[in-house]
Amino acid sequence: MIIKEMFTRVDDLAFSIPYLFPVLVDRLNASNIEGVDGMDEKTKPSVSQKPHIMVDPPESSEEVRVILAEIMTIVTHSTPWECMRPYVDNVVNICRAFTMDPAGQVIIEGC
Repeated sequence: MIIKEMFTRVDDLAFSIPYLFPVLVDRLNASNIEGVDGMDEKTKPSVSQKPHIMVDPPESSEEVRVILAEIMTIVTHSTPWECMRPYVDNVVNICRAFTMDPAGQVIIEGC
């Protein structure tokens, strides 16, 4: 909650992006959402067989995941796109992880 408050009060969030995105990717396991990294192209599942919801999210607390999603919303709304351009893959993966969450409030905030 304190970190979320800091992000709402800071004028320039660009300095925090290189530190924030790796933490979010790690806490949400957003680097390998489908679990197919390292698999042969022939054995990867088709699009219709890919997961649409996380059964066991890495962060077990729903409240923490909601706050992380709110922090991500604050960062994406208040940071110029030029500062986030090098991290576009991280942003997309983090948002995908939020939208695949089993909790409805996290999904809403992630969208």
